[in-house]
Amino acid sequence: MNSELLKLREELFRGKQSEVDQTETPPPHTDDYRQKLGLSKRASDKEVITRYKKLLKITHPDHGGNAAAFHFIKTDYNRFRHSIKIK
Repeated sequence: MNSELLKLREELFRGKQSEVDQTETPPPHTDDYRQKLGLSKRASDKEVITRYKKLLKITHPDHGGNAAAFHFIKTDYNRFRHSIKIK
């Protein structure tokens, strides 16, 4: 699962559009947001949010991105933001 998200991130940052099957089930939930984004374990919450925002901008359907990828990233972003508000 993590390797799939890392591959997606790499493709997006290289400016490529990843073809995601619309019937694909979402990956299982994990709280290791830094690893999923390819950041170090010591990355700050602000760095994680910044990376998520970049991915959301790239994958947004209104900007030519993939709706399924956008949904998965948005869901993770919301979970992360909720987890830091609780602390």
